[in-house]
Amino acid sequence: MIEFSRDVSSAFELLVGRVQAELDGIHRDGAAAFIDHQYEQARQAATQAEQLVSLGERLAQLRKQWQDLACSWMESSLVEVDDDESTDVSLPLPAHPPGNQPVLLSDPEPPSALPERKARWTATTPEQEFQQPILEVLVDMGGSGSKDDVLDRVGQVMHGLLTAVDCSPIRGGNPHVPLWRITAEAAKRPLVREGLLKGDSPKDVWEITDEGRRKVPTSSAA
Repeated sequence: MIEFSRDVSSAFELLVGRVQAELDGIHRDGAAAFIDHQYEQARQAATQAEQLVSLGERLAQLRKQWQDLACSWMESSLVEVDDDESTDVSLPLPAHPPGNQPVLLSDPEPPSALPERKARWTATTPEQEFQQPILEVLVDMGGSGSKDDVLDRVGQVMHGLLTAVDCSPIRGGNPHVPLWRITAEAAKRPLVREGLLKGDSPKDVWEITDEGRRKVPTSSAA
């Protein structure tokens, strides 16, 4: 069940990331067409963007349904432990670096008697958890930066919060790209939609807006 849960969650994250990448391309093409007075092409790009946004929202709903279903299955499969059994609940979950080192499948599973630890081990960090770190990193970088540099810094900020699944590569994908980077990249779309990141930035460049800066506390920006 753990392996199955991870694969399906990874597939959703991959789909969301690919839709976001396609949407970014349409935004750039539409902006260029408008500047060149190619208004029909700009309208087509706007229509395509609306369709992709709708698709992304449906994917997010399906992902949430899957997560709820997987959690219910996991809870029903947990084994109850008698109170008199000795279980050290103080042991920390093994930390995994957020870099490009994948987590091997030979990593030991946490005790099934600890539901909160088991859920932590198999869960993926939600997309929205990356949004505030992205804003803070961009402010710290002066307002803009390349996608890879931003994600590298976000990984450093999120170190210790990412799960084993987050740090694992997607099966069939690039073995050097952990799932958390795909999730963090997908987190850009809602930030652009809310006006916190610019939607017309050059390819692979992320830029924060004035509204986005206002979302970062002064202490974080210092």
